[in-house]
Amino acid sequence: MTPREEFYAVYEPLRKKHNLTSHISCTLLKQDEDYIEVFEGTGREKVLIFRTRGEIDDCYRQAALSLRKYERPKRKKGK
Repeated sequence: MTPREEFYAVYEPLRKKHNLTSHISCTLLKQDEDYIEVFEGTGREKVLIFRTRGEIDDCYRQAALSLRKYERPKRKKGK
């Protein structure tokens, strides 16, 4: 399984469950400036969960690992 396939295998179920979105930037000229950002929520409620930087394959590996460790914080009701 490629790093990209591994990332999406982990990301898709969490995306649906926790309302996640991602932004992926990949360039051919400066490969060490690629990045992946994953957010929770939408609109003004959108919060950055993590960002990975480096070569795109490394970004996908790091992002898949971060998503495996991801736990949605518990929110107190009534506040």
